[in-house]
Amino acid sequence: MKDTRVYRSEDIGSDHYLVCSRIKLRLRKQPNKPRSVRVKYDTVKLKNEDNRRTYTITLRNRYQVLEDEGPEVAENEEAERNCQMMEKAYTEAAEAVLGRARKRKPWISEES
Repeated sequence: MKDTRVYRSEDIGSDHYLVCSRIKLRLRKQPNKPRSVRVKYDTVKLKNEDNRRTYTITLRNRYQVLEDEGPEVAENEEAERNCQMMEKAYTEAAEAVLGRARKRKPWISEES
C-alpha cells in the first residue's frame, strides 16, 4: 500500500466512512507448464459404413477383453476403473481402425 485516506465528509447514507487506498502491485509471470498434446484421430473414415462397422466391433471386443482381465476393486473405485477402461478401449480401437489425423493442405486449391 502506498497511500490510504479516509473521507469523513462524504455522505453515503451510513455511519461508515469512505476509505480510498493506492496499491502498488508486483505481478510475476507464471511459469509455462508443458501441455499434453491431444491425439486427433481420422474420424472422417467413420463416414464409410464398412469402417464404422469395423470400429464398433473392435471397440466391443477391446472393452470385453479389458473388462475380463481387470482386477476386482472396491465400490468407490469402480467408477474410476470403468472410466479408465472405457478411455483405454476407445483410444486403442481408434488407433487400430482410424489411425491418426494428418494435417493436409491442398497443394493447389480451387481459389488459386
